[in-house]
Amino acid sequence: MHRPGCDRAGGTGWLVFNSAGQLLRRFLDTNGDNKIDQWCYYKNGIEVYRDIDSNQNGKADQYRWLGTGGTRWGLDDNEDGRIDRWKVISAEEVSAEVVAALRTADEKRFQRLLLGSEELKALGLGEVQATELAKKNRRGRPVLRRLGQTPDGGGQGFGVDQFRGESSLPRARRI
Repeated sequence: MHRPGCDRAGGTGWLVFNSAGQLLRRFLDTNGDNKIDQWCYYKNGIEVYRDIDSNQNGKADQYRWLGTGGTRWGLDDNEDGRIDRWKVISAEEVSAEVVAALRTADEKRFQRLLLGSEELKALGLGEVQATELAKKNRRGRPVLRRLGQTPDGGGQGFGVDQFRGESSLPRARRI
């Protein structure tokens, strides 16, 4: 079921509800040009994901995940459907991204988590500290390459089983 129109100030669009009346989707034209520029997705009535076309060219260029387990706001500068950098990412989501990058030996995914030169500058650190952090960022790349290699030298990722939640340690027994 859908209902045209929205009660959001400055925008019109469509709301999609399930048979119980719970909101599932919201598609909005936020600037009045009669083109959808915001796609929102809900789970149990709470928004969990949003695509945004911030430059109104018909392509999503921002992706936001919202939730109690962490939040991410990715930017797709060249609008190729892949996140180029993170505007906001919670510690929980950084951890998940690092594990995914290691598991798949995805250097670009790992690099997106490191501070760029503009971000380092925005921190207001002194030149010595900013230079040191930039060096650490550069050192992170070869470390990921080494961790992403299997013992035979292949690039299949870092111990996939280690990141499936399966422990190689003996299980505790109840006594």
